[in-house]
Amino acid sequence: MITQIKTTTWRNSAVVLAALLFCLPVFAETEPASGANAAPTSETAPQDQSPDATTRLQEVQTRIDQLKDESDEAARNSAADKIRDDIKECRQELSDQLDGLLEQWKTFPSFIAPEEEALRAERSKVESRLLKVKLALAQAPFWEAQTHLNDENSRKKLLQQSADELEKIHQAHRSQVAGLYARLLQGKCFEEMGDVRIALGIYEELLGPEGQSPTLLNLHDRALHYRLICLNRDVRRDYKLVQLEAEKWLETAEARSNSAAGLGIRWELCRALESLGSNRTTEEAERTAYLESALEYAETLNHESDTYKAATSALIDRIQQRLDGKQPEDKDAIST
Repeated sequence: MITQIKTTTWRNSAVVLAALLFCLPVFAETEPASGANAAPTSETAPQDQSPDATTRLQEVQTRIDQLKDESDEAARNSAADKIRDDIKECRQELSDQLDGLLEQWKTFPSFIAPEEEALRAERSKVESRLLKVKLALAQAPFWEAQTHLNDENSRKKLLQQSADELEKIHQAHRSQVAGLYARLLQGKCFEEMGDVRIALGIYEELLGPEGQSPTLLNLHDRALHYRLICLNRDVRRDYKLVQLEAEKWLETAEARSNSAAGLGIRWELCRALESLGSNRTTEEAERTAYLESALEYAETLNHESDTYKAATSALIDRIQQRLDGKQPEDKDAIST
């Protein structure tokens, strides 16, 4: 039987996990991390995987999310085993692609003159594919870890494996966008392992100068989203800091407030305000103000996001009951 703590952790992170693999940007890997003149990019799945691998990985993502709602233990274990088998097949397919791309990479000379634009463009294309496949492979253990709902040792081992592979990408490509995204996902691995301090350090590192390209702005926003998740955890309970950072971001990045990261930031703000409004040591008028603010943010998010609709609906119901005096103001009773 999954404990309440594990269930809460899983439900709280499910919508975040869904954004990790298939919302990575399509980026030109030759773009420097500090480049301000990058061409606009879109937040879509890595496009250079084979259709079969991409389709199966997307299906795996959905099936992992469904595991938490399977009440029958035998059925849940069987589904988890099948997901792990499919992830193994995807990893093999991606590994084969990687071998082929490495062979292609070896055919290029170490130096290509600037005037050889066609050859330089072809090499850049192969490099982009290489790094995207490497990122997908490095994340595969992360996804497999999510299938081990009752086996914490296996889960942590796989998360550490993913973190190690992502670290290799980061070290080799730290000046490129792929290296920075590897670092971001490495932070998520540590967060999932419960190493919140390490995760926060990584997110803080990525929250330096934003850069101006859409890709780098997206990276910055995701780092902030994941940071706020950590600050909202029971081991931190830095709810006031979440409020301050989220509202500051909303003031300066309103145009990005409906991105995947923006929606996540807004949800963490709702959670923090609800928690602040449930603190018995706070004056009643201030608690009410926090709850009313949480209600306002949640109602807006509920109308604008299908991803957070169920979560915001539950939060709205809780707050309305609390404001009506029908529910005890107990932080421990809040379902996250």
